[in-house]
Amino acid sequence: MQADVAESEGVPGEDGAHARILARRVLVLRLVTAWGLVLLAVFAATLPLLALIKTDTSTAREIVLVVGLVGFTALYVRLLLRAMTSYGLVSARDPQLLLTLVLSLTVWAVAAWDGELIWLWVIVPAQAVGVAWCLLGSPQRWWQLLGMLSALAVIGLGVRILSGTGSAWGAPTEALIFVAGVSLGAPGQIWLWDIARELDRARTAEAELAAAKERLRLSADLHDVIGHTLEVIALKAELAARVPDHDQSRRVMTEVRATAHDALREVRELVRGQWRVGLVSELAGIRSLLDAAGIRCRISNIPTDLPADQQALLGAVLREAVTNMLRHSAARECAVDFAVEPGRLRCSIVNDGVGEHGRTSEGIGLRSMAKRMVRAGGRIDWGPEQGGRFRVRLELPTRGMRA
Repeated sequence: MQADVAESEGVPGEDGAHARILARRVLVLRLVTAWGLVLLAVFAATLPLLALIKTDTSTAREIVLVVGLVGFTALYVRLLLRAMTSYGLVSARDPQLLLTLVLSLTVWAVAAWDGELIWLWVIVPAQAVGVAWCLLGSPQRWWQLLGMLSALAVIGLGVRILSGTGSAWGAPTEALIFVAGVSLGAPGQIWLWDIARELDRARTAEAELAAAKERLRLSADLHDVIGHTLEVIALKAELAARVPDHDQSRRVMTEVRATAHDALREVRELVRGQWRVGLVSELAGIRSLLDAAGIRCRISNIPTDLPADQQALLGAVLREAVTNMLRHSAARECAVDFAVEPGRLRCSIVNDGVGEHGRTSEGIGLRSMAKRMVRAGGRIDWGPEQGGRFRVRLELPTRGMRA
C-alpha cells in the first residue's frame, strides 16, 4: 500500500523500492519488539513459579499466587502491547493500569508472607512499575513510581512485623540487580520502538512534503510555460485571422504550429524535471510575443553569467509582467532595462498602456511572483506613473555576473 502511494506521488522506482524496504524493516521491528516483550513477560513469570515449586508453603497460598500471577501476566502483556501504540499517552486513572498495579501489590503481599519468596516475587510489582512507566507521561510516571515504592515499603514493613520474617530482607545483590533489569527491560524496548516509529512517521511526512513541494513547483512552472505559450498562440492566431494576405497568414499559422510544438516539448521536459530556459532565450520569446501583438519592444543591458535558478526566476517574472500587460492594458511600447550593481541586479519593465482611470490591473500573477522574489531574497513592486505609463520594478541579490 505504501509503495503504491509512493509510486502514485511520482517517486522514482529506486526511491519507491527504498521506501518498501524501510516499511518492511519497520514491520519486522514491530513484530520483534512485540514478541520480545511477550517472551520477557513469560520468562519473568516463570522464575517466581519455579521458586514457589521449590518452597514449602501452604496449598491455599500456592493457588492464590498462581492465579494472581497468571492474571497479572495477562494484564501485563496487554498493557505492554498497548504501550507500543500509546507510549506516554495513558491517564493515571486508567482502569486496566490501576487493576494491574493493585494486583501486583496483592500478589507480592501474599508471597512476602513467606520469607523465602519475598525477594524473588518483587519481580511482579517491578514489572508493574515498568509498564506504568511506559504508559504514563511525565510527571505522572514519577508520581506513580513514588506511590509504588511507598506501597512496597508499607507492605514490606507490615509483613515483616506480622510474620516475623525480618531476616528475609537480606536479599542477595545479584537478585536486586536482576529485578532492576526486569523492571527496566520493557520500558527500554518500548522506548526504542517509539523512537523508531516516530522516525518512520517523520520520514513519511518528509516524503509527503517533498511530493507536495514538487506539485507546487510543477503547477507554478506549468503556469509559466503554458500560460505564456497559449498567450502567444492566441495572439498569433488572431493576427492570422486579420491578415488579408493568404501567404502571410500561412506563415503566421506556421509559427503558431512551431510554438505549439515547442510548448509540448517544454511540458515534457518540465515533467521530467529538465526544463531550463536561459534569460536570453526568454527575452527573445518575449520580444517575439510583443512583436506579434504589435507592441514595440526595447531591451537593454542584458546581464550574463547569472546562475540558472536566477535566470529561471527572472524569466518567470518577466513573462508574468508581459502577460499581465497584454491582458490588462492597451500598450504600444514596452522597455525592459537591466542595471547591474555590486551584489544586486535591478530590472524595470515599463509600458505606455495605463487605462483612462490611471491604473492597470495587476492580476494575481504578479502577487505570486512577489512571493517567489521574497523567497529568493529580492523584491518586486509595480504601479502607474505620470505620462500614462505603468512600471514593474524588481531587485534580486546576485554575484559573479557582468552586463
